[in-house]
Amino acid sequence: MKILFINLERSLFEDLPHPKHGLAPLDLGSAMQAATQAGHQVEFIETGTGQIKLHTLLQRVERDPAEMVVLKPDFESIQFASTLAAAARPSERHVLWFGPPASHSHQWLLNRVPQSYVAVDETDRIVAEMAEHARLGKDITRVPGIAYWRDGAVVRSQVRPLEQNLDTLPMPRHDLLINGGYNFHYPLKPKGRLKMGYLLSSRGCPYSCTFCSEVERASFGKRYRMHSPERMAYEFSELSQLGATGVYFEDDLFAIDKARFLEMTRAIETSRGDISWCAQVRAGDIDDEIAEALARSGCASVACGIESGSDRVLDLLRKATSVEAMQRGARALKRAGVGLVAYVIIGVPGESAEEREATLRLAESLEASLVQVHVFVSYPGTQAMVEHPELGGAGASKFVPSPSRPDHEELLALQRRFYRRFYLKPGNLMRHTVARFPQIMANPGGELRNAWSLAKHAVGL
Repeated sequence: MKILFINLERSLFEDLPHPKHGLAPLDLGSAMQAATQAGHQVEFIETGTGQIKLHTLLQRVERDPAEMVVLKPDFESIQFASTLAAAARPSERHVLWFGPPASHSHQWLLNRVPQSYVAVDETDRIVAEMAEHARLGKDITRVPGIAYWRDGAVVRSQVRPLEQNLDTLPMPRHDLLINGGYNFHYPLKPKGRLKMGYLLSSRGCPYSCTFCSEVERASFGKRYRMHSPERMAYEFSELSQLGATGVYFEDDLFAIDKARFLEMTRAIETSRGDISWCAQVRAGDIDDEIAEALARSGCASVACGIESGSDRVLDLLRKATSVEAMQRGARALKRAGVGLVAYVIIGVPGESAEEREATLRLAESLEASLVQVHVFVSYPGTQAMVEHPELGGAGASKFVPSPSRPDHEELLALQRRFYRRFYLKPGNLMRHTVARFPQIMANPGGELRNAWSLAKHAVGL
């Protein structure tokens, strides 16, 4: 059976109002590997890199002889589901919606495309099992972990339990993903042309931040589970052999288990070749030992959710850390020579104007290589959606305020003003250019497009 896998991003349907780089869909990659191992033919289309236009994609999907189409929308593109569904022809072949946003929106999707299916549990083996059921003429609804429409109602099949030993799961089809054409703008030091690979060494998150949702995360489930360092060293080595010059770990929490983290960095040291890499780490978890291990193993930068310059606001967000702890982590990174990408949030319900300004002052004081100013938004499945549903819905994202917010224009102006001050002042502009020179040389076109996009957003074009 031929299976067509498509990663859907909002940029396929409309211009993004804020610069953003796409990440490889590692969950699709794992599902593609499982389908390949089961003997099925696999094809992958990435829509988030600008290499395919909507009308071309629709024609290609409609004409493709694939007997099964797997669609993974991000949260911001799911509103356009019906556009793709018509081309996928769910009345003639099996169509599966895939990934956390689809799982959270399965009722909505099936109401609009009742002849399709939605993966609602961990997805690695669902596609291969559905394809095998179809090949043998078995009832697909017997496959665990899916939702479907029957007799005027949405029905769920048997629950698929989370996989506890992640090393037993199929390794992603890195050979397909590495050719997706991904740009990556967090600081790296690639040797040669930028060619990005992506890894996921753990799944889940034990924290309960009010704003964080699975629809924005790379992994499924809340329970924290880990691959072995040996498995990740093997995948790192494969990416090196495939020609990767940069790697990003998509883990929500790369260093939550310090002993395992130190094992992981030692394994990376022996397997990475010349690859420069980046990961996401809680700033409060970073000490000198962790920062030095990052530097020794070739980590160029880490992304940290700083969120706020106010301990009171951090408590409102249930962040379970403090401003002082995050400042300590940032200082440790600086001493080790590892770059910092800082995420901050403005527009938190209950936040005062003084606390908002304290957040932006903190972001500047950290001497970060890159700062992203996010706007508080209520995503599905979060406490924020329970308490502030008006801050979610269509048109809202962490980069752009919800159009229904009374302070929409104020927050947007504040974000843009910060970007002008942080990136475009002559002294800062020169500092950022010098610091990013290796990445500019490795990916001049992508860096130029990102810089132009950021400048346009900062000045309101």
